[in-house]
Amino acid sequence: MALALAATGAAPTSFAQTEVWRQLREVGDQHLAERKYSEAEDSYVAALKAAERFGLQDPRVAASLNSLGLLYYAQRQFHLAEPLYWRAAKILEGSLGPFHPELATLLENLAELQRIRGKTTDAVPLYKRIVEIREKALGAGNEALREPLIQLSKAYFSAAQLEEAAAALARAAEITKAHLGTDNAEYADLLSDLGVIHNAGGRPERAAPVLEQALAVRSRVLDPADARMAQSCSNLSAVYRGRFQMAEAERLLEQALELRKGSDNSDPAARATDLNNLAEVYRVQHQFADAEELYREAVAVWEQAVGLDHPETATALHNLAALYRDQQRYADAAPLIERSLAILDSIAGPENTGLAVVLATYLDVLRGQGRTQEAALVEARLRAQPGRQ
Repeated sequence: MALALAATGAAPTSFAQTEVWRQLREVGDQHLAERKYSEAEDSYVAALKAAERFGLQDPRVAASLNSLGLLYYAQRQFHLAEPLYWRAAKILEGSLGPFHPELATLLENLAELQRIRGKTTDAVPLYKRIVEIREKALGAGNEALREPLIQLSKAYFSAAQLEEAAAALARAAEITKAHLGTDNAEYADLLSDLGVIHNAGGRPERAAPVLEQALAVRSRVLDPADARMAQSCSNLSAVYRGRFQMAEAERLLEQALELRKGSDNSDPAARATDLNNLAEVYRVQHQFADAEELYREAVAVWEQAVGLDHPETATALHNLAALYRDQQRYADAAPLIERSLAILDSIAGPENTGLAVVLATYLDVLRGQGRTQEAALVEARLRAQPGRQ
């Protein structure tokens, strides 16, 4: 969420000048709240010109630049907002110092802008700076550090810096624990996310106890119908599946699916994912009939939730086709894998990262059916995929 700035540290000026500037900003704020963007821009530009009469390095100039940046952000004109935020940050750092709270507020707006644009490598140093400023002003254990640490963790995660993401989130969890105790949903949410990061980073030995603790806390403080209960079971099952502890994974996924039946906020995508994962557990254990039933149900859920031609539907179709391929049921597999491939070709294009997997399965099916000429064409296409040369 983008934040407004005050004009802390502004140089003394006449009351009349300051009042004109203040009123222009307030009018702009009102127009922005009413989504009258053109009128808001006029007011903010006038406020900026009024602020510049106090001096180009005056904090009121930074506040005006931030307001104009918020306007452009609201209109998703990010290329216009970014230089305004940077200019405002330079003014505040020069006039108020490198550790002033107002600078942290502005940097939050800039970091959010970079995050939403997918520029996570640019967001990371900004969130680190915000944490540094808040820590210096308020102390290492202050509750105000929690949110910037969470955002820093998300930025690290998006940049595939998983160890750093885990460290930042662990700090946020400890701060939450210190202020709110262990038996609360916010603490459990952070533990859950931390466990997912550990597992994604190939550290299941760290992930399992954290996810078990998250599930235990949620079991004490949440209603069973809360969707987070099912998600905890699903997250922990992923660790056990990675360790090939299939009995535990099966138990947790069955529990997740049962909880989702009574959930107040049922998420079809989450249910379809659990169905697919439980089917995979059955497939690995050669319980093919059980796996087939769940893969079919997953396909139906995805089709209803996102449509017949969505990439998630394509993935579900592929998984069912791969099960048939493994059983040498090539005639059953062929129409499914062909439909999956058609979806990916029409939506994602030739560079889709999931395309190679579908092509490899299709190649097996064609060879199994003795369709050698078609298999040769698919093989050539598979070899042309990135990383396959």
